[in-house]
Amino acid sequence: MNLYEKFNSKLYNPRDIEGNPNSEMFRAVDIVYETLTGDDDFVAVEPFGSTMKGYSNKDSDFDIRILVDVKNKMDFKDNDDNDEMVTRGSEVYHRTEKIKNKAIKALEDEGFDSEKLHILIFTVSKKANVARIENGLNEDESDARVVGAWFKIFKGERINDFRDSAIAELRKLSEPERLRQTRLMVVALSESELLSFNKIKQRAGNDQDYDNLLECRIQMWKNRILGFID
Repeated sequence: MNLYEKFNSKLYNPRDIEGNPNSEMFRAVDIVYETLTGDDDFVAVEPFGSTMKGYSNKDSDFDIRILVDVKNKMDFKDNDDNDEMVTRGSEVYHRTEKIKNKAIKALEDEGFDSEKLHILIFTVSKKANVARIENGLNEDESDARVVGAWFKIFKGERINDFRDSAIAELRKLSEPERLRQTRLMVVALSESELLSFNKIKQRAGNDQDYDNLLECRIQMWKNRILGFID
């Protein structure tokens, strides 16, 4: 099975470029989860990048995304003055940096190379995502990708609560509108994935034609998201 077939068979393929299971990524996720569980701001942790797509090599980073609940701290209003916005933005920054540094230290303590740790913090808000759906997702790919990202594979006790708020809002929509918004989400997720294929070709010397892969990825993401909604 070549890399194209592997990537075309399921949403995630946690292997290195030689096809060997990459268990270290899951160990890293477990460490972050165990370290941050109990923190009021922590929602979930997600592995991503080349390891999860099946083309990592010995030089690849450990790509980890941590979701943090900002508790509406960044939901600014038109009448908020600049000082208020700076204060609240600074508070969120320091809270997220504290979580990131805590995760990095825990991984370093377990023997992970700090130079290979690529940890991203994503601030999430149930209120903001519900509003995106309520207002009607449009062709703005970023909004569709943000909402769709909640249906990825995460490890965290609070992720279902956040996901369920989006599902409840989607279920309020008419079927045509629900399918329209779902389509926008899955296309946004799938198109962002295709950016990885130049790396796959470079690392594997693979000249496989990926032209029909977008629709395959769209169908897989559609099945996953509708599986939650239906």
